Amino acid sequence: MIAAVVAILTGGRPACAEPQPDRFDVRPVPGRVVRGWDPPASPFGPGHVGILLAGSGRPVRAGLGGVVTFAGRVAGTWYVTVRHRSGLVVRYGRLDRVGVRGGDTVAAGEVIAGGVEHLVGDAALLHLSVSLNGRYLDPTRFLPLPRIHLTA
Repeated sequence: MIAAVVAILTGGRPACAEPQPDRFDVRPVPGRVVRGWDPPASPFGPGHVGILLAGSGRPVRAGLGGVVTFAGRVAGTWYVTVRHRSGLVVRYGRLDRVGVRGGDTVAAGEVIAGGVEHLVGDAALLHLSVSLNGRYLDPTRFLPLPRIHLTA
């Protein structure tokens, strides 16, 4: 019964935790979002629990400081998972030349990978996902806001 109510209230999508007030201190790669967040309606249904950021030729940086809980291969590609003090878990995927290990402490802006693998055509796309208490959140909510410089 509760699952049915949650499905109705969320439009059939999985319920997501409320985002934390903090944003990433640093954008993991400077590229634009090329695929948005589209969480699946069921755990193994079609969708995308993260976003894809254009990251060609750039190192990948930790968005917030935290502890590396995983650094290894998943389905043939490198991933790094960082748990932050706020409880947020951030996964960086499709990496090349990973520079951290499980148990390492990383600071915001620290390089965690030398770059992003070229898996989709000629584009190097960083997979970025954010979760809290086992529920995925829209990663775009955590990207730093663009800086605006006004000149006279």
